[in-house]
Amino acid sequence: MHLGTYEAAVENMFRRITDQADSNDQFYLYRVRLTADAVIEPGVHPEPTNFVGDVQLAEISSPGADIFRYVNTHEDPSSVSLAVTVWAIQAVQGIAIPLDVDAADPWVKAATARLVVAASQPTPEPRTALERMRRRMPSVLSVEAGKLEEEIAETLLFWIRERFAADSDADALTTDPSLFSSKLLGLARLVSDSQAAHTALDAAPWRQL
Repeated sequence: MHLGTYEAAVENMFRRITDQADSNDQFYLYRVRLTADAVIEPGVHPEPTNFVGDVQLAEISSPGADIFRYVNTHEDPSSVSLAVTVWAIQAVQGIAIPLDVDAADPWVKAATARLVVAASQPTPEPRTALERMRRRMPSVLSVEAGKLEEEIAETLLFWIRERFAADSDADALTTDPSLFSSKLLGLARLVSDSQAAHTALDAAPWRQL
């Protein structure tokens, strides 16, 4: 298993949303407590993962080692991540993400209003040769959702802007646009208000493994 920093976990989630079409999956954020007697491989090493991100601990560490420390070159680059055996994990806390957001939040209400107006607009007719080559023009609603995503990304730290995405679902947008607005803000707050995530984890019970 891979364990990393909070930042690496959040960035990994956004990578999966954008690169692996996992936007409709339920994500969880876990805090992990390691066993006191876990054996740590000495040193901090270059990232040993293969092209799919896997590590075979027995191939890269000394016999009996449970934890292998390496410098992350993907999510949260230059941070130290761990490759661990399941036996090295004593307990976990977990919360569902995105973070919960009040539906009455001013930003959510304003964003939802924009989406409702956009949903009432007809899909524009193609005007250029390139647009006429498309099988279908994007709806005004999907374009507006993309604008909201870009606007909130611009408020975040530079390291996450290009990865940030919520990837709107057309049916969900039409059925209840407020859910997309809340999801967008809940994802953004993982970056802009990380203390809220840590506070939620503090309130979660530890589960012994």
